[in-house]
Amino acid sequence: MLRGSVRLDEFNNILETITHTEEYPPDIPAIWDLSELDTGNPEISMIEELNDVRKRYPERGKTKLAIVASGELTFGLSRMYEAFSAELPQMLRVFKDRASAEVWLQEANAS
Repeated sequence: MLRGSVRLDEFNNILETITHTEEYPPDIPAIWDLSELDTGNPEISMIEELNDVRKRYPERGKTKLAIVASGELTFGLSRMYEAFSAELPQMLRVFKDRASAEVWLQEANAS
């Protein structure tokens, strides 16, 4: 679960760790739980910059990414992020609850 405010350097460090760890394959499906994220004063440029960071990690391949965003503002921003991410190979969906995200990841991995 991510807490606090969004910082691009932290997002980049997380993707760097996921991509280059020996513990998991770089294309492991993931749930990003933003339920406790402080969205502060969001700007569209931040969504574009987060998307640009993801582009730096082609090793993530066609993995499945689920975002859990229970708050209205976070959910809306996450849906915008989903739209900006359509050009990337990863399959990304936004959910209001973790249970739905987990079901989707299981279904997506079964196919």
